[in-house]
Amino acid sequence: KIRQVLEEAGGADIEIIAKIENREGVANIDEILKVLADEYDTSIRDDKSLIALANKARKGTATYADSDKFAVKIGEKVTNAFNKAITSADLPDGVITREVAQAVIPKLTDVSEKSVGAYARMVQDATNKRGNVGLKALSHVHNQSRVDGIVEYASDRVYEDIKDKLGQTFVNYSQSISTGTLQENVKAQDALGLEPIVERIYDGVGLHGGKTPCEWCIAREGTWRYGDAIANGVFQRHDGCGCTITYEVGNTKQIQTEWKHNVWEDIS
Repeated sequence: KIRQVLEEAGGADIEIIAKIENREGVANIDEILKVLADEYDTSIRDDKSLIALANKARKGTATYADSDKFAVKIGEKVTNAFNKAITSADLPDGVITREVAQAVIPKLTDVSEKSVGAYARMVQDATNKRGNVGLKALSHVHNQSRVDGIVEYASDRVYEDIKDKLGQTFVNYSQSISTGTLQENVKAQDALGLEPIVERIYDGVGLHGGKTPCEWCIAREGTWRYGDAIANGVFQRHDGCGCTITYEVGNTKQIQTEWKHNVWEDIS
C-alpha cells in the first residue's frame, strides 16, 4: 500500500537492491547494500502507522503535520536498516571507512528524498485543492552539500561512537524534505501575492528529549509571513526537533484575478 501511494506521487523510482537470505559473511559494500534494502523494504511493508498515513495521502486528507510524521518514520526506518546492516564486526577496526560512507549514505538519503518527497507533494496538491489554488505542487530543492556533509561526518569514524548521532541526522534529513517542500510552495505562493501564513508549533518536549525547554524552537514558534519566516529561521530544525511546521493559503482572490486576466506566469 505504501509503495502504491508513492508510485502515484512519482516516487516509485526508489532503488530496491536484490535481497539476500541471511547476514552471514557480510564483508563488502555490495552485500551491505543488499541487507540495507532488505531491512528497509521489510520494515515499511506492514508498518500500521505508515499505512494509515499513506491512506490519508491517497484520500487527499493528509496535512503537513502528517507529512512531518511520515518523514520521521521514514528517517527512523532508514536508521534502523543502517544499524542492522552494519555492525562494528563488519568494519575494519569498527571504523566506517570513507569508501563505505560514500557508497552507503547517499543511498539512504536518496530513499528519504524520494519517499518523503513523493508524500509531501501529495500533501501539497491536497493543500492547494483545499485552498482553491490551481497550482501544481513544487518539489523541495535537493541539497547535495548536506549529503556530502553527512558523508564527511561519518567517514573514518568509529561506528559505535557516532551511531546515535548519525541516526538523528538521518531523521533530521528526512524531515528537511517535508519542510523543504512546504518552503518551496510557500515561497512560490507568496511571490504570487497569495499571502500564505506559516505556523510553527513547538512540541513541548525539552531540548533533545530532556526537561530543559528548547528556547531555540520556542523563539521560532507562532505564525509568520514568508519573508519573516525566512529571516527568523522558522523552516530550520535541529536534530531531535519535533516541531510541526504547516501553512495556510491566504489571499486566493489574487490568483483568481491573475488567472481571469491571463497574466499567470510559471515561476517554478
